[in-house]
Amino acid sequence: VSVPFTTAVLGGEAKVHTIYGDVLCKIKEGTQSGSKIRLKGKGIVHMNQPSVRGDEYATVETSMMQLNEKYAAEQKRAEDEFNRKYEEFLDTQRDMPLTILQKRQSELQDLLNRNITFKKESQALLEQAKAKAEAPLRKRIAEAMGRVGIARGLAFIINTDQQAVAWTHPMMGEDVTEAVKTALR
Repeated sequence: VSVPFTTAVLGGEAKVHTIYGDVLCKIKEGTQSGSKIRLKGKGIVHMNQPSVRGDEYATVETSMMQLNEKYAAEQKRAEDEFNRKYEEFLDTQRDMPLTILQKRQSELQDLLNRNITFKKESQALLEQAKAKAEAPLRKRIAEAMGRVGIARGLAFIINTDQQAVAWTHPMMGEDVTEAVKTALR
């Protein structure tokens, strides 16, 4: 069953297709991609007891994992293609005239460069997809920290996860961005 990244992290519900139709199942908070979910009584009918159904199991996959797998598969395909052509080149290069040898070397270099470019671009796209998938989660966390900070009378909350200060009380904080820019000149 494919679930959004935020549902896997925060918990929620997901529709699962079973042999008897769709079922809404609960996804526990912190569910990892690859985890198994037991759908009690949603499996096949017991052979000796037609009134009893077995259990069906579904594997949770986050959309990020699926995207990673697709890019990895394409990178593997491109690497295999390059390796096949390179091995063919190595096997036949001794018998090639110089111009054909140079042409094949150029083709191999072009293919290698395209593969490297694709790998870099796919990594950037995966980072963008990850940031987009995490954005609703980060927003909810920031809102929750704001509620907690106000309720406890805090001036700020320090977050060690990439952001030094995740929340600052609007009545107790000051934006010093311009002052820092001036001091740096």
